[in-house]
Amino acid sequence: MVKTKKGSATSGLLTQIKNLKSSSYVWIAAFAILMILTPLPTFKFIGSEQAADIGEDKNMVALGFGSSLGSKLLSGVISLISVPSDVEEDDVVNKVEDVITESEINLIVVSPSSCPAEICNPTWISEMLTAEFGANIRLTVIDPDETQVDEASGMTGFPMYIFDETIVQSSLYSELSGYLTKSGEFYILTTQPSVMNRAEESQKLDLFIMSQCPFGVQAATAVNELRAAIPDLDVKLWYIANDNGDGTFSSLRGQPEVEENIRQLCISDNEPDKFWEYMSCILPVSSNAGSEWENCADKAGVNKETLNECWQGEAGVQLLSQNVVLSNQLAIGSSPTFLVNGRYVLGGLPQGGADGIKGFVCILNPTLAGCEQTLSQTVAAAGACG
Repeated sequence: MVKTKKGSATSGLLTQIKNLKSSSYVWIAAFAILMILTPLPTFKFIGSEQAADIGEDKNMVALGFGSSLGSKLLSGVISLISVPSDVEEDDVVNKVEDVITESEINLIVVSPSSCPAEICNPTWISEMLTAEFGANIRLTVIDPDETQVDEASGMTGFPMYIFDETIVQSSLYSELSGYLTKSGEFYILTTQPSVMNRAEESQKLDLFIMSQCPFGVQAATAVNELRAAIPDLDVKLWYIANDNGDGTFSSLRGQPEVEENIRQLCISDNEPDKFWEYMSCILPVSSNAGSEWENCADKAGVNKETLNECWQGEAGVQLLSQNVVLSNQLAIGSSPTFLVNGRYVLGGLPQGGADGIKGFVCILNPTLAGCEQTLSQTVAAAGACG
């Protein structure tokens, strides 16, 4: 955890966040008043002739404040940045820029301390904002167990990036305003979560796909290899589609994709021991599933009479309706998306194919038998549908 200096602005913000449930509005109000009293200074160059009018044979910089408190500080600041009259204006401005820097921006990152560094890097955003925009970030990292801010704001995942009012007063605000959501006294940066705000379930892998998405097909093929190498891993497929509420569904590739989603679910529900054998056959020809599924069902030994009754009837509609609830609840719309242990997110097929997925799974489940194996590392093309 990053420590803060006692009495610092960030320390105050941290206290507010930790005590959010008790709503310390008095401290928040005090902080807001302080910021109003001491707005950022502005400056302009004053040449030696103008300076002479006020009894100074020097180039100077006039600082403007919006409050009486700022005015009281003026003389002290001028003495710090006064320079001899023979110094050029550009040198004066450079000296000012050295003295008057961007005010600190308070950023709290809420990130699970249990999340491995390979998945959660709570400091990257601060490093990026500093490198790209020269932002002066004061960073504090806290664990979700130390605050209720995630529940209060309805956030679904971590790391969670929280600014206070200092972001509004900075030049960085114009860059980020389109991605900030105001929640009470705070500004939350919208990002793709690495960790869902859900309970962890060990040795579990959920794959969200569209059954005819070529990238989802690659992912399912890689997962088929992975589950064979690590049999103790609980693997489940979820489909990405919208339930229209009238027995029909909307999917990126239309009704043929909906029908193949349902056929796969029917086999998984009625004959789970034959599901992956069917998938091994249908995945390479997924774009033609409408004409290939019967052949693949025969190869896998699937009871086609039972399958037809399911996928063409109400049972299949119910299976898909229940299945797509999770992807919609978690706002997962990109195929493929992996969810490890019920909460750790991997979007898209990683470099290294099946072996790359294995690495992600095994970081979080190091005791799984099979993690020591090397799997195929081929990725036909990187990308996602949705």
